[in-house]
Amino acid sequence: MPQELNSYRQKGKREIESKHENNRTARSGRITLLGISAMKNIVIFRFIVAAMMVSLGCYALLAHWSGAGIFFSFLPILTMSRSEMTKPIPSRELLIFIVVVLAFAGVVIACKWFVPTSVADDIQSVMRHSAFVLPFWILLLWNLYRFYRRQKGEADA
Repeated sequence: MPQELNSYRQKGKREIESKHENNRTARSGRITLLGISAMKNIVIFRFIVAAMMVSLGCYALLAHWSGAGIFFSFLPILTMSRSEMTKPIPSRELLIFIVVVLAFAGVVIACKWFVPTSVADDIQSVMRHSAFVLPFWILLLWNLYRFYRRQKGEADA
């Protein structure tokens, strides 16, 4: 009888030790949530938010909201990795960016003055038509998924 009791105690002791060992290894690794590392969580979260912004922007185009562009303006921030955001911008790239933004603003202002309102209305109706918005939405989601896979690969490394 004492030997059986002793063997039960040893068995229980081993089970408790193995549980403590499992807890120690879980705590010593990277920060995890449901077995996924914190870096992966950030990448997944940013992908989900970017996909929601794309979907809301496309819905806003279909619903003829005038401020639909605001949803698309957050995409560059959401798709950039942390290393890309903290890296200084080379002066050549900054110059190209400023020229492109000024050229775009110039085209928009020139269109206000030189393009008849009927043509502008036609362009708006084409851009808000479902035959344009749905392929645009699919293309943007596909590009977001490509960015997500690339950043997920970097998070795994």
